[in-house]
Amino acid sequence: MGAVSPGVAEAGRARLPIHVVETWTLRAGAVVLPLAVWPIAGDVFVLAKLAVLLALVLVLLGLRAAEWAATGRLKRPGTPLDLPLAAFVASAAVSTVLAVNVGAAVIGAAGRYEGLFTIVAYALLFRLAAQALDGERAWSVARALLFAGFVAAALAIVQSLVESAMIGGATEETALTFGGLLRATSTFGNAATLGAFLAMLIPLALHELRRARSTVDRLIAGNVCLVLALGLVLTFSRAAWLGAALGVAVAAGGPLVRLARARPRAVAAGAVLTAVVLAAALHAVPLAQPVLARAASLADPTQGSGATRLHIWSDALRVIAARPWVGWGPDTFGLVFPQFQTGDWTPGFLIDKAHSDVLQVAATQGLIGVAAYVAVAVAFVVAFWRARSRPGAPALLGAWLAYQVCLQVDFSWLPSAAPAWLLMAVAMAVWRGGPRTM
Repeated sequence: MGAVSPGVAEAGRARLPIHVVETWTLRAGAVVLPLAVWPIAGDVFVLAKLAVLLALVLVLLGLRAAEWAATGRLKRPGTPLDLPLAAFVASAAVSTVLAVNVGAAVIGAAGRYEGLFTIVAYALLFRLAAQALDGERAWSVARALLFAGFVAAALAIVQSLVESAMIGGATEETALTFGGLLRATSTFGNAATLGAFLAMLIPLALHELRRARSTVDRLIAGNVCLVLALGLVLTFSRAAWLGAALGVAVAAGGPLVRLARARPRAVAAGAVLTAVVLAAALHAVPLAQPVLARAASLADPTQGSGATRLHIWSDALRVIAARPWVGWGPDTFGLVFPQFQTGDWTPGFLIDKAHSDVLQVAATQGLIGVAAYVAVAVAFVVAFWRARSRPGAPALLGAWLAYQVCLQVDFSWLPSAAPAWLLMAVAMAVWRGGPRTM
């Protein structure tokens, strides 16, 4: 083996500390992003997370600048999402210039902050994180997200059960209540957004349980799965339940099929036993009735919030048709929707989102934006397919699909969107595999 030249060795010594700091920065960001709140601010939940997102991006940019100053090199590995993501950001920029309200398109609506500024921050977080990580370090960031999810879910369980016992809630469905219980919101301030985050993490938690080799590791991973699942249940978010079910099916489908072929009787007995235990638990726990009622409502999407969404989607199509190519500008849906609204679908509340992310993009960035949006999704799936044999690849795809299910009946919002973009970067690094090279 040939000797390493002094220049290469010196460059390696200069780069290693930067990589270590980048990894720890991303781990810290993965924990703080979902949990950040600022109780004394008017916006308790979102502004704190926006501040963390911006700080994380700025620190990563600073580390890149420091590496360039130390080594004179700036090139990092790319990802299959780079070009479609750049097109999506460019579409948002064009839509902003032509927006019905440029200021709102840049910053975003109050309380939402999903304007061009935040879209660029998402893209930078994804790009910088995907470049900073290799496969091994990427999993450590995923586990940091799991830790944050565990804390958020534990807080959600305490919040929902204790507050429901103390003050109760409305029996009808609202954004905050269902079946006399308060829906869990934790550090997210919104049950559906918390549900999307927890649904995204459950396939990863299942992967950690499957790969555990010691009893202690199995107990820890099993506890994480249980707490995430209970927190998810208490959000009463049907989309999140469905998303988690799809994500788990994708993450565990392959191993279960192989096991069923090898030991069909054992798998059948296990399925029956699981069903019996679950049924007994549901009947024994007071929580069972509202959960079962919520699950039963999936059979009729034309009632409750499902009916509201159908009305909003119908009117959103009229918004899109009025300005089909470049849209009205990022996060300006609430400014223009009243002109096209055919009914008071949410009495007392302004509808500021299309409640379907693809419709939201179509309304705010036009069909050009939708084309880029779809291209990002296709590139992600293709990247998985090429790396599908890598350990944990199905779990990462399952996590992304779980989030997508929630997204397509809701909307991108910073508390869950920023962790989702970080997880996409983790997936790109894992699927690239091997140590990161310059």
